[in-house]
Amino acid sequence: MISDYRKVYSEVVSFLNYLPKEEYIKIPYDLIEYFKWRMDYSYKFEYNPEISLEEQNISDDAKAIIIKIYNDYFATDDQKNKIKNILK
Repeated sequence: MISDYRKVYSEVVSFLNYLPKEEYIKIPYDLIEYFKWRMDYSYKFEYNPEISLEEQNISDDAKAIIIKIYNDYFATDDQKNKIKNILK
């Protein structure tokens, strides 16, 4: 687990920047600004959309935030139940 959440937020922002605009705008502006304001701009992380999230060199903490964003703003009720069961 990364203890420096500034790096985690940098990873999350890098991921979010690859979302299509119609998906990106579903995430509250304040939440995105929260991540941007707290991210580590000196930490260079580049999300690669050509490979799966599991294959990225991305922290577990960033993956957890991305899953939470997906669950809150994109997932259907069925997908939310599946995520809930996986997390149990």
